[in-house]
Amino acid sequence: MAVLNLSEPEMRELVRKRKRNNAILMIALLLFVTGMFAGSFLHLQKESRLSAPGTASRSSITNQ
Repeated sequence: MAVLNLSEPEMRELVRKRKRNNAILMIALLLFVTGMFAGSFLHLQKESRLSAPGTASRSSITNQ
């Protein structure tokens, strides 16, 4: 990385902006991961509810 010739106030402002942008990015990533986890969890619950009765009816048909 090239050395930036910035004054002390400019350097502080740059650091502050980078911290803010990093915090925003971290929050966005955490929201995304949480949303994907919740979506996957809800999908698995839905699939397990749907597959349980279907499995019972299929096994009763094959037993006849």
